[in-house]
Amino acid sequence: MMDTERNTPGAASDSGISLIELVVVMAVFALVAVMSLQAMSATLRLRDRLAGIETRSAEVSRALTLLRADLDAAAPLLFYAPDGEARSAFMAPVTASGQTRDLRISVAAQPVFPGSDGVQFARLHWWFDPAAQTLNRQRWPLLSPLEAQSQEPATELLSDVTGFEIRSHSRGFAPGQGWEQGDGQAADSLQTTLPAAIELLISTADQGPLRLLVSLQ
Repeated sequence: MMDTERNTPGAASDSGISLIELVVVMAVFALVAVMSLQAMSATLRLRDRLAGIETRSAEVSRALTLLRADLDAAAPLLFYAPDGEARSAFMAPVTASGQTRDLRISVAAQPVFPGSDGVQFARLHWWFDPAAQTLNRQRWPLLSPLEAQSQEPATELLSDVTGFEIRSHSRGFAPGQGWEQGDGQAADSLQTTLPAAIELLISTADQGPLRLLVSLQ
């Protein structure tokens, strides 16, 4: 009687999960966990990449906006260094190797105080450092500073810069001439006249060439 009950079809359903079934279930869980981890890692990498792109775009936008604002404020006024030497209102000298690495301009800034009629003039210096691959800016708060200490600290505005080229349209200097490398002036000249327009080409390692064209007259 007991042997008969042991052999009934319903008795096998109480034997539990076999070892093979358990291994299969664990393998499925492990596969799902690995796929979930990979998907999460990819999402985190994408988030970090997008955050980096956003930060870089903001850096580039800030530098170009400030550079354009400085050029728009250019003023045809000489700058007198603390040693008394007069310098042209606009300077973009060409090096011996035919490159332009810095830009110096006199500018008419915003009113000194809100609601006042006075205008603050300043001297700005933008330059490219090929060793550090940075574009920097420095400011004199006056056009006739009495001492070198009045120059404000330099600020790094753009990193990963590989080139900085400047061309000026010299229509204001000599009729009939077109675009020239740098400021189009002789090294020993002293000019208050601004070029008609200026073109800047800033080469970057990650975003390629960035071109800025500004009319000064």
